[in-house]
Amino acid sequence: MRRSELRRQLRIRAGNITVQRAGRFIVKIERGDLKRVMRRLIRMKNYAHLSTITALD
Repeated sequence: MRRSELRRQLRIRAGNITVQRAGRFIVKIERGDLKRVMRRLIRMKNYAHLSTITALD
């Protein structure tokens, strides 16, 4: 999936998305957006597996 499509579906800035390869991407979000973005990812077609969550303090 392309970055523009991910941005549209997740409703976040395109600069916060890095597509590494088909089916693998990095999304940088604020703490307050975590639940909203996770709900959208669950609803998206073909994205039922979360491999990693990291955080910075």
